[in-house]
Amino acid sequence: MTQRTYARNRIQELRKAAGLSLEALGAAIPSELTASTISKLEKGRMALSADYIIEIASALGVEPGEIFLGGGQSGRIVSFIDIKEAREWRRADTKGSVAVPDHIKGDLFALRCEHGLCPSIAGDGGSIIVAPQERELEDGKTYLADVGERGDEYPACYRFDQHEMILESLTIGRVDAKIGAEPLAVLGRAVFVGCDL
Repeated sequence: MTQRTYARNRIQELRKAAGLSLEALGAAIPSELTASTISKLEKGRMALSADYIIEIASALGVEPGEIFLGGGQSGRIVSFIDIKEAREWRRADTKGSVAVPDHIKGDLFALRCEHGLCPSIAGDGGSIIVAPQERELEDGKTYLADVGERGDEYPACYRFDQHEMILESLTIGRVDAKIGAEPLAVLGRAVFVGCDL
């Protein structure tokens, strides 16, 4: 199994600038994160949920977007859309925004990870950034897709693995779909995990 690397962040830089140890930052956060958890977050070895981002930013006295941007970095804002509108994402109504580093190029839209949409990527409450121009399937990557004729109301996140699209959903469990055995419409690749501004 491939080890995930999550979005770069500035937690360590901001923590040190505030003169806080890992333990002191953990104690300043309402959910009392351990030093080990904060270290994993700083090194990009653990996903930053929206709750963590807000709590850590508050404890550090910064805006949530500063966790990812600043310190000489620049970024851009990407609009959230409802997953039901992902097939026609250019015409979708926007529902808030998220900051992403500007090294992520091309057209992008954001989806909230709610109701079991993408538990293995960001969990409920996080968000994913989708690049609709990236539809070439690569092993271990996650895609927003319509697979099969299950009568799904809207697309879902699938991980591509050895000629199968694997749906990992908290609401319906795991579903494997063989490529070529069922209709497949890839709507884009998940390229970033983000946080609300």
